[in-house]
Amino acid sequence: MPLKKYLLHFLFIYFIFHLFSFLFALVLNPLVFWSAKNLFHIGYAFEANGSGSGDNTYAYITTFWNLCLSLILALPVTMQLSQLNNKNTYTTIRYLFQVTLRLYLAFYMLVYGFSKVFPFQFPPILYFRLAQPYGESSPMGLAWTFMQFSPYYTAFTGLAEVLGGLLLLNRKTITLGTVILTGVLTNIVMMNLCYDIPVKISSIHMLLAALILLYYERVRLIRFFILDKAVTQKEHTIYLGDARSEKVLQYIKTGFKLLLSVGIFSAFLIAYLKMHNQDSSNPPLYGFYEVTDSENNSGYLHFVFETRDAAGIRYTNNREMKFTSTIDTVAKSIVLREITDNDKTVPKTEYFRYEKTKDGLLFHTADSVKIQLKHKTKADFLLTGRGFHWINEEPFNR
Repeated sequence: MPLKKYLLHFLFIYFIFHLFSFLFALVLNPLVFWSAKNLFHIGYAFEANGSGSGDNTYAYITTFWNLCLSLILALPVTMQLSQLNNKNTYTTIRYLFQVTLRLYLAFYMLVYGFSKVFPFQFPPILYFRLAQPYGESSPMGLAWTFMQFSPYYTAFTGLAEVLGGLLLLNRKTITLGTVILTGVLTNIVMMNLCYDIPVKISSIHMLLAALILLYYERVRLIRFFILDKAVTQKEHTIYLGDARSEKVLQYIKTGFKLLLSVGIFSAFLIAYLKMHNQDSSNPPLYGFYEVTDSENNSGYLHFVFETRDAAGIRYTNNREMKFTSTIDTVAKSIVLREITDNDKTVPKTEYFRYEKTKDGLLFHTADSVKIQLKHKTKADFLLTGRGFHWINEEPFNR
């Protein structure tokens, strides 16, 4: 059994499992949860959805079984196809595998790329982030803030992803697109690994797909970039043996491209509607308010009223809490209820009456304590107010 053919079939089957894992979930889910308990001896409970994380326990165990099943299934497939002793069969499978990887990468690069070109993945920095002490940000939060700070740099990185994805859709530009995306995805994987961003599994698979496509271009790339020799034009097409099969192949390719277009448009529309709804749901007292004067040392440091009626309080003991806010602009009252996932504890509730002042707000607590608040805009923070300078007489590094 030729090892080269086996590896091709194994990788093809593995990526089919990876790309369409949602279809195999009903079959694999019992195996995943059984193995978690009996094979890996995992004692904690976990769910399949991961609550937004792509590196959850379920994803790692699913990847393990995808790998095992692919290794096993590749054996009979290779043995059966080897009996045909048809070189054209291997060429066809390799071609379909490359097309699958190209469409897979193109789809995700265009979706992620456009979500950076338009500020969907990295929207403007929130007051919650600006109000957070620097040392209390998580590694992922630090990376996210870095990307959110400059929409131009973020758009630049998105354009690199879009460019690489588009180049993969044309047979004549596959090599250039693969080279670009290998560099782009290597940077993404390193960022995910070094800043603990929970999409390590998916980004590593994308990089693996780019490296496989790069492997198929290895001879031409070595001749051009290292040996400084002429490179002959690459033959991108295959012949399936009859006109009917060729027409079916064209239908399949057209269908994939239509599916790709619909998927990208749908993702863009959903992201746009999500961002539009966020912008239209700011609470009446939206903004950041710093405590400047408080009677009886009330213990409050600052208040934040953010999107979707969310609010936050940082206390003088440096404890930060998140709340949902109910603001009555007629009665001039505020009710804040703590956001908590713990059903066993009673959520904390804060009550205030407020008055608008020249500089911000005046809060009256339930105990009749007055708290003077100064309103700060994003321009008042050094990070978002510093701006760009062509000339710097000395580094402004704080």
